[in-house]
Amino acid sequence: MIKNDMENRVEAELRVLVTKWTSHMKWRANYEEWVNGRLWQEKQQEFAIIGAKEALGDFSRRKVLDLGCGMGGFSMALHQKGVDIVPIDFNPDTTAK
Repeated sequence: MIKNDMENRVEAELRVLVTKWTSHMKWRANYEEWVNGRLWQEKQQEFAIIGAKEALGDFSRRKVLDLGCGMGGFSMALHQKGVDIVPIDFNPDTTAK
């Protein structure tokens, strides 16, 4: 996939934030690969969305609370599918906005 300038800028900003938020995880053997997976984590949520639909039915017309959303990958994926989502996490630095 060829990225445009805006996508490259957004990815660079995300990398700075994700690295800041996960720097305490550098003990992971696959740390760099793991960080790369966190950059666009909403693109990796299809399996979780299928599970949510099975559990909740059609949630596109509901307001959904994602309590403990972390960096917000699942919240963003739901938002992109038109769900009215409220992401909340204990750590205000990683709460999706």
